[in-house]
Amino acid sequence: MYVLGTLLDQQGIYRSLDEGATWDFLGQFPLGIVDQPLVLGADPDLFGRVYVGTSGTGFFYGDITSETDPCDGTVLLGDCNQDGVVNFSDIPSFIEILIAGTYLEEANCNQDGVVDFSDIDRFIEILIGGCANMS
Repeated sequence: MYVLGTLLDQQGIYRSLDEGATWDFLGQFPLGIVDQPLVLGADPDLFGRVYVGTSGTGFFYGDITSETDPCDGTVLLGDCNQDGVVNFSDIPSFIEILIAGTYLEEANCNQDGVVDFSDIDRFIEILIGGCANMS
């Protein structure tokens, strides 16, 4: 989740990986020569990429560094096609695993030891929110 606003008297761009319980400061605005940011958008296919649209200068994007990427666990929950990222290309693999009743640790999104329909909600949260790791 990304927010463009003021937190603790500091105007900027913020990200939360825990549904708003905590916020990471990503940068200040206005950002020098660019106009006022008007809109933010998270890339649904690339965890950590955020797009910033401005009032006249165009748009910009930023990526997180590997040092701040929480997707460094041994099992990347939601990565059902096992390509190293969680994105919409994981949906067919997740559905196939779910219907076949097979077990893949990456598809056990609620971490209860079974891949079943109770994993669907958590899979969607992971897909939309970025990633979840399990050490």
